Order: sequence, then structure tokens, then C-alpha cells
Amino acid sequence: MEQSDTAIVSELFDDQLGDARDELDLELARCYARYHDATKDLTDLEVHSHNQTMIEKHKHHYPDTISALLYSILTRPDTARAQMPHLSSINRDSYATLFAKLQTLAMHIRFQQLKTTVRHQILWLLSELASIKVPNLEGIYLCLFRQVRSGDLSPRNVSFCDHLMRFCESHMRTLENYPRVVATAVYTYLRMIPDHRSSQYTALQQREIHFVLTLMRTKWPVCCMIGRDLVRILQDVATIPEIAQFWQTVLENPQSLSPHFQGIEGLLKTPTPRDFIRSRLPFDVELRLLWILQNLPTTRYQRNLSWFLPRHVQHENYYVDIIRYLVAGWYPSNQILQSDVVPRYVVIGSIIRGIKSQTVAANVKLALVFDWLFFAAGDNIMLIEPAMLLMERSAQRYPQITNTIMDFLVSSISLYHPPLKDYMLDCVTCGMRSLLEKGVIRSLVPLYNCQTLDPTIRHHMKRLFDQFLHLGPPAATPELAPNPPLLPIPAPIPAVAGSAAPATRDPRLQAQQRQQQQAQVSLMETPLALPGEPRREPTLDQGAVTEDDIDDFLYGNTDDTRSTTPGTVTTVDQEELAKRSPEEPMELIDGMAPEPSRPTAWDGLSVTMAGTPTSSINDMNHNLEMSDAVADDAAQLGVYGDAEREAYGDEDEEEVMEEEEEEEGGNVSQEDEEEETAYAHGLQKNQSYWIFGDSLDRFQKASQALTAARAAQDTEAVNEAHRTTKQCLHDILGVFLRVAIPPQSLAATLAPALRSSVDLPLASRTSLTVTSCLSDPTLDVLDLLFAFFWEVKEHDAAGTEKLIYLLSGIAACYRKGNQHLIGGRWWHAMARQLHSDASAQEDIDRLQVEWFPVIVDCYESYVAEMLSKDAKADESQRHQAIRDMLTADIKFLAELDLMLFHDLLPFVYHHMPTYCTGNSELLKLACQTILPAQMGRFIGHIQSGLIQPFGDSLLPDLLVDSFEWDAWDTVHLWRILVAEVQGDVDKTEKLFQHPGVVELFRSKDELLPDIHTLFTQAKPTSPLLAILVSLSHHASKTSQTAENVLQHWYDKNHDVLLDTLSQQVDAALADDTNGEPGRFLVTSLARWVRHATADGSAPLSEAHVRDRLSELASKLDEDWPTRSS
Repeated sequence: MEQSDTAIVSELFDDQLGDARDELDLELARCYARYHDATKDLTDLEVHSHNQTMIEKHKHHYPDTISALLYSILTRPDTARAQMPHLSSINRDSYATLFAKLQTLAMHIRFQQLKTTVRHQILWLLSELASIKVPNLEGIYLCLFRQVRSGDLSPRNVSFCDHLMRFCESHMRTLENYPRVVATAVYTYLRMIPDHRSSQYTALQQREIHFVLTLMRTKWPVCCMIGRDLVRILQDVATIPEIAQFWQTVLENPQSLSPHFQGIEGLLKTPTPRDFIRSRLPFDVELRLLWILQNLPTTRYQRNLSWFLPRHVQHENYYVDIIRYLVAGWYPSNQILQSDVVPRYVVIGSIIRGIKSQTVAANVKLALVFDWLFFAAGDNIMLIEPAMLLMERSAQRYPQITNTIMDFLVSSISLYHPPLKDYMLDCVTCGMRSLLEKGVIRSLVPLYNCQTLDPTIRHHMKRLFDQFLHLGPPAATPELAPNPPLLPIPAPIPAVAGSAAPATRDPRLQAQQRQQQQAQVSLMETPLALPGEPRREPTLDQGAVTEDDIDDFLYGNTDDTRSTTPGTVTTVDQEELAKRSPEEPMELIDGMAPEPSRPTAWDGLSVTMAGTPTSSINDMNHNLEMSDAVADDAAQLGVYGDAEREAYGDEDEEEVMEEEEEEEGGNVSQEDEEEETAYAHGLQKNQSYWIFGDSLDRFQKASQALTAARAAQDTEAVNEAHRTTKQCLHDILGVFLRVAIPPQSLAATLAPALRSSVDLPLASRTSLTVTSCLSDPTLDVLDLLFAFFWEVKEHDAAGTEKLIYLLSGIAACYRKGNQHLIGGRWWHAMARQLHSDASAQEDIDRLQVEWFPVIVDCYESYVAEMLSKDAKADESQRHQAIRDMLTADIKFLAELDLMLFHDLLPFVYHHMPTYCTGNSELLKLACQTILPAQMGRFIGHIQSGLIQPFGDSLLPDLLVDSFEWDAWDTVHLWRILVAEVQGDVDKTEKLFQHPGVVELFRSKDELLPDIHTLFTQAKPTSPLLAILVSLSHHASKTSQTAENVLQHWYDKNHDVLLDTLSQQVDAALADDTNGEPGRFLVTSLARWVRHATADGSAPLSEAHVRDRLSELASKLDEDWPTRSS
């Protein structure tokens, strides 16, 4: 008897007792087991023949064989070299399949739990591939560098850091082919050098120093792509003699490194790309930090942060990397900014409270304001927003924070790099101007007038930001925030147990309290280190202390937590802790608090540890390839699974679900009982059901068992009930397709049990087959229904029709609010088939022609059958009903899987234009969820003429309303509009006939490029010319755009423009009312002619045209430029 997968000890990971096997681990192990059984008695030549034969016969054997060989290489080092010839001989795709598996391992959130031999074998395999000059290894290298954890001195991490560097040293020539890898290697190991200052790591540190110096001296132009953070990390190690010498070369003789290198000034003016900032956070750390930043409100984040920091910050140096990530590595979306999710500056404020090292505190302050010192007008405002908000929100109650950051900012301008003093002054001023213009702060005056501000700091602000201070001396009783703040500031709450020690007269306890308080102010009195000199150890101001409840209101200590009686200290049962895996998150019992690993300001707080996120590797691999903007949106696409949602709590979602159930009406339990009664009556009434045997009864009992197992959270029982329900439904459908059973009758009988057997949300994107549905526990009964449909549609038209009517009948039996479950799952299943069957563009084209029209016809039949009960509805009402049903079903698909939604959307638009074209709800949903790569493909479909999202209506009301959406959603909508309308004269004219749209073009500067595109892509006509000159006259900011359009028409459509002008002039001359159209025409053309003449060109040089325009200008008493002017 074979041992179950869960009983086999993992050969990839160091799992703890009771840990579930990783899915990738299981997949590789299964492939290896099958491969080993097939080849264990064969010679090498026979193995080679066997591999070639199996791969040629069955395509799926290729990835399975690759997986088996990879598993063998990773887990059996002794035979690894013997497997390499087999791996090379079966290569069919330039190792793309192998790279996908390796990259999945390299970016695995449990990479630290990989066995040491496995990690060494990954590097050995890469070494072998690099030796034979296999290309496209860059992505794997970058993932591995990211797994080197800063501040982690555990033997496992130090060993991996050492072996990865040895690999790089051995393949220096190969690395030079990948500039980004070279730069990332320099950034990584420059960051690791300070961590290895201990004597036990001297040899490793010396090799790291030699490694980075070699790369920087030979590849300095490549290293410069890092930008200004290269200066920052070089400054951290400038006291090391070898690096100090190189540092002096950078400062004093920069062109010796590269003829094109102009010195440190150029580096400091270059922002660091976010990829480098993110590279210092391993994938698991970033995943858990993003959970806090993207999901938790200000009132709930503190518990999770208290769990996150001790788990992932082994050394305070790592705080600098986290702060840099929060400032420059990740930006919140508009949706997050407008929500109650905890803002970045609050998380930063909470993190710096635990810093005790004064050197780290100085580094953190520099990390916070570094980008502000070199901020340019085109830079992202998010780079400087956290520092400004932290100062503003701290000023009244905790002015020391504001004073310190402002003093550091002012001092940095003068001292950080004196040759750039004036430049940094301009940059800081530019940053403040941007903060005010974009509404990050409403005014600088309340902060300047705040009485708690240090007089010296106020003087600095007056000197630095005088142009933004329009009021006189500070008022007697200023208020920092006369208006509600941009983000809500929580009110203080009573201290929880242990957070504030009670007053005591014991001198020993008083001394201990003073020490703890003084440890919190290390951030406040740390000096500035200059780029040209080593960082100096600052002196602690012994007089500075903090309150016991410091920053309660600022940093969100408003958890609605259950606290013990003040003065009572509770601890966690140590026996219980000993049973837990170090990788397992801790969920605390009421009244129990964890013992802190080190003393901080949070000692004694009762916190609940959040669950460990277990995002799928496929999602993480996708996130690596996406741009940063896409990574921010990827977290909204279901990065976190059920375990994470349960661990962090979903009270809001539960409330929403309860409200939705109440809105749908009726007592749910009573309705379920009525459905079960109807089910039983259906069995008795329909005598023909005897032909199903006991399958119907077993199906109903299995669905009830499934509901009970879910309530009891019994995984084994859930899986068994799932298997039984699917097997019973398989038998029922087999009989149903062979005999004359009315679909509506069977639907009424199956619907109640089906409803309780459906699983949501869905994670699988694999194609559907009946066999896979029966064996895969992640697929439910609806998947089986759609798999039957998929197989039947190819050869049995009658059976297909029966299944369509069965699905319609089941949907009709649902409550109205849940009817879209069937339709949404329908499109989900179809999108999965499309996703799995279309591996190339040729496949997509084939599928569009072959089976997608069939799917559309079946769906229309499904909806029509659902609506057949409404006999009074006429054709237009039925059309609108199908349109509404499709929209709701597609929305449901978007809730299930956004990626599949966007894969499917172009096909739906193309094959169902009568329901999709001009559908404002569908278009709005697409704009609010689309990612950049998907937008590119969507625009391509529009420009090729395959789809028309707007249609002839052009949805002017939606265009007007779009400026109340988030900025990016609005941009997406107008990009789609321009792609559809450009070049179509009729649509362009129609668009500008709507008063609301015309007003948008006049008032919204961001639409100026769209005006230019729409007019230049169309030939000049009388209506378009009249609209253009009207826009130019009423909105002066559009005048330059109008002149550009006129010049373009004059160059590209000369004759057409002259004919149109003649018509307009003749009409104006014939108008006895001296109307505005003629006046607009003359003033706009005169402005264009003057500017163009000044630039050296001579537009409208045709005598008859100029004479007629001059005559019109004279009639209207307007100026017209003479030839000499």
C-alpha cells in the first residue's frame, strides 16, 4: 500500500511536526516517484530512450519529467551530476519550464525553511547552467539576492549569503551579462557588510568587501543605476579602510571610475528605482508588511505590527531597510488613501519607537527625509509625504518628533553635501510647494504658529519656508488643525496592562523607569553624518524623557482590545508556547499577553499575533513580473488566502454578508427548511426518479454532511463529503443525459443540495475535465457540472441543450440575489478553459472562431430559459434583462478572479456586442480593476476594430462622472475612449456636441493630450474646426494645443483645411449678426499665424485665404497679422 502524501517527510523543507506539506513540494515529489518507478531498472541509454519516447507521445510528460529531474538534483546531490545529461537531452523550450520551477522556489515565502542541501543544490544547478552559457537566468538571480536577509545572523542565512557570493565570484563573467544583477549584487552585499562586523564573520566580511569593490571598480556605470541610495549605503561602510579609499576616489577623482561619471552630485540627483529598495525585503517579509499597509485600519494594525517586528527584525539595522521601503519602495493606492487603512507615517512612527541604537536612529532619519533633500518637480509626492505628515501630526502633543525631523532636514541642507547646498535648498522648497499644492497638508501656517514648536525650529522654518508663511507672529492660542485633518487621528485610550507602570516611590523602580524612558528618545538627539566623513556616534541627551502613553493618539493605540486590570501582569503558558512551531503565528487567549523578546515601549501590551500569510507561489511569481503599480493592485487580486483572512479577522466582511442576507429577505434557516421539504416532495412526486437509484438521496445527505463538516471545521470530513457529492452528481448526470427526464424538474430537486455544496472563493485556474473534478478536492459540484457541459458540447447537441436548461432551472431556484452564482461560475469556468487551452496567440485566434460563439449561444439560451417564466416581457425587455444578467454575472466573475475577468473581457465584448457595447457598468468595472499589461492588450483589441466598449452612444454622462472617480480609473476610461474614437470623424464630432464633455475639455488640463490626439487623427471638417477654435477661445490653456492641431492639419491635410477654412470664412462673411463663430475663427487663426511666423514658418501663405480672413477680421473689428508682421 502506498503511503499518503501527508505522511511522507518532506525532502525539500525542514517541516515541523504537524506542518502541512507544501503543494510545490508534493507536486515535485509525485513526479519524481513516478519517474523513479519507471526508470529505476534501466541503463542510462535506456533512460534516455524512455524519456524521449514518453515526451514525444504525451506532451504532459515533458513538465513532469523536468519536475522529476529537478527534484532528484535538489534532494540527491550524489546523483545530481548524472541527471544533468538527461535534463539537457529532453530540453525543448530553452529550459523555460525548468526556470519557472526554479524561480518559484527562489521566491518561495518558505525559502528559509528549505533544507541547507537543497539551497546549495539550487546554486550548484545554476552554476552548471551558467557554465554552458544558458541565457535568461536573470530573474532567478534577482530572487536569490532578495532572499539574503539583512540583519539576520542566523547560521542558515549567513551560510546562504556566503554560498551565493561564492557562486557570483565563480561566474563573474556570466553576471556581467546582466547589468541589473550586477547592481543588485553590489547593493545587497554593501548592505550586508555592516551586519558582519563581528570578529567571527571577519573572513566573510573581507570577501564581501573585495567582491563589491571589484564590481564597483570594473562596472561603475552599471552600479550607478542604483541612484542616490548607493551614496547612502556607501556612507555606512565608509569607515572600513578599503572602502574609505574608494569613497575618496568617488568624491575627489570621479572620472577615474568612468569618463562619463560626473561625480557624487549626479548620483544624489538620481532617484533609486523601487526594485532596489524592495530587494532588501524578502518576499515573505514584504507580503506580511503589505498585509498591514493594505488591509488593517488604524485601530487594529498595532497587534499585527507587534507580531511582525520581533519575528522579522533580528537586528535594529534592518529598520532602515523597512523605513526606506515604506517611504520609497511602496506607495498606497487612491483607494487606500481614501479608506481608514493605517497610513504609512503611522507605521513609521510606531517602528521608530522601538529603536534604541542612536546610530540606527540617525540612519532612520536620513532614510525618512533622504528623497526630500533632492526632490524635483517631476518626482512622486509619495516620497516626501510620510515625513511631512509625521511632523504635522506630532507637533501639538509630541513636538520633540517634529522638532527633531525638521532640525535634521534643515541641518542636512547645510551639512550633508555642501557643494549641493543651494540645490538641496531649492529641492526642499520645491517639495514643500508640492505638498501644499497637492493637499498633503492644507497649510504650513498652523504648524509654524504652534506654541509647542521650538523657537529655533520656528526660526529655521521662517528662513526656509518664508514664501509659504503668509501670517505674522504666532497667535496667542494657535490651533494646529483648524479644519479636520487629512487622515483621522485616533483619540487616546486608557492604558492596557503593563503599558504604563503605576507611580512608585521605590528608587530602584524609579531608576528602571527612567532608563526605559531615556531609551525611547535615541531618535531625538542624534547628529547628522556627512557623505564625506564616517558616521559619528552621537551623545544621548540625558534630560529628554517621554510619557508612558507616548504617541497613543498618533500611532493608533486605539485597539479595542481586552485588557487586564492595571498593574496586573499576565504571561502565556510556556508549555503551550513550547509546543508551537517557531513559524506558527501565535493567537492569544483573552487576558494573556506574550512575553516580549526585548524591552520596548510596548512591554505589557496585550496583543494578538496575526496569522502567517501563505500566498500561493503562482501569485508571487506573477507579482515579480508585474510593475510596481501592478504589484500594489496584485494584493487586491486575492494574494491572501482563507487562512490569512481568518487569522487577521474579517469582522467587516461578516457584517456585510449578514446585511446582504437580510436584504435578500426572509429567514435563511426557514428558507432552507422549505427547500429541503420541496426536495423531499420532489423525490416522492416524480416517480421517474427511481431510475437514479439511491444517487439522489445520497447526494442530498452528502450535501448536508458537507454543511455540518464545514461548521465543525473538520477538513477530512469536508473532503470526504466533497468527494461523495461529486461522485453522486456524476452518476445523476450520466443517467440524466441518457433518459427523458425534464430538466426543470431535476433542477428543482438538485438546487437546494447544490447550493450548500458550492465552495467560494476559487483558487484553481486549471482546465476542467470530469476526471479532474472527481479527483481534485479544490473543485466542487458546479465545476463538475461545467466539465460535463464542456465534454458534451463537442459531440451531443441534444445533451448540451439539456444541460443548459438544467443550469437555468437551478439558477431560477436560487434566491434572486444569488442567481448570479451560476452565471458568474459559468464565465469563470469558460475563462479557465480559455486560459488553459490558449497557450499562444494562434490558439486564442482559433478558440475565438471555434468554440467561443458556441459558448455565447449557450449562455443566451441559459438566460432566456431563466427568463421564460415572464411571458409578458417584450423583445426589448428581454434584451435588457439579458444585458443586466450578463453584467451581474461578469461582475461576479470579477469578484471570483480578476485576472480571469480581464482575460475574458475582450472575448465577451467581441462576441456579445449587443449587450456589452455602451454598457457603462461593465466599462466602469473594467477601468477600476484593469492593470497596465491588461490595458495594453485591451487597447490593442479596440484599435484593431474587434471591440467597441463605448459604441455610438459614447456614454457622455459616464465621461462626466468619471472625474469623481480615482485618478487612475479616470485615466483608464479616457484612454479607452480615445483609442475607440480617434480617426473616426463622425464619433469625434458627436463627442464634442455634448455640453458636459466640452466643459471637461475646457476645464481639465489632463485632457489636453486627448484633445490633440482626437483632432489630429481626424481630417478637418467644418464642425471640428468650429469646435477647435471655440475651445481655444474659451480656455486659454488650450490655445497651444489648438495651434498644434492647426499646424498638423496644415502640414498633413493642406487642401482639406483650406477648403474647410474657405467654407467657414464665407459663412461668417454672410452672417450679418457678426456672430461669435466668425470672431472665434479669426482670433484663433491670427494667434496661430503670429506664433508660427515668429518660429520661422509661414502658414496660410495662400493669398486668397489670407485676404478673405483679413476681410473678415476687418468686418468684425479684429486684428489680423500683416505679411510683414
